[in-house]
Amino acid sequence: MILFETNKTKSRGNCLVSCLASLVNLNVEQIPCFEDLPKGEWKYALPKWLFSRGYQLVKRKSPRLNGQYCIGVGFYNGGRHAMIFLDGKPFHDPAKVSDHRTPIVRMDMEYYFYIDKIEQ
Repeated sequence: MILFETNKTKSRGNCLVSCLASLVNLNVEQIPCFEDLPKGEWKYALPKWLFSRGYQLVKRKSPRLNGQYCIGVGFYNGGRHAMIFLDGKPFHDPAKVSDHRTPIVRMDMEYYFYIDKIEQ
């Protein structure tokens, strides 16, 4: 399920939550609004929430080239933005349709989040 940003009422959207919902096959409304937490708190809340659902968050500086989707976070147009990547290349920009922007082709990447299922 590929989702788009649903929150454009703030100075920032909910691109991270939209990407996360797409990768774990949930609706945006089923995921906590990590963007609304105090600055930096999402870094602790997100892995904890994922773990409670049977996933682990793996943060990398460079992408895996193994056919696995991930959330790429980087800087674009003066702010942070999250998109879905596949093999280090942009696959889906959650803001593309919701605000009619041209899809982002180049972002100054900061890191990649992989959502790995925890093996029982």
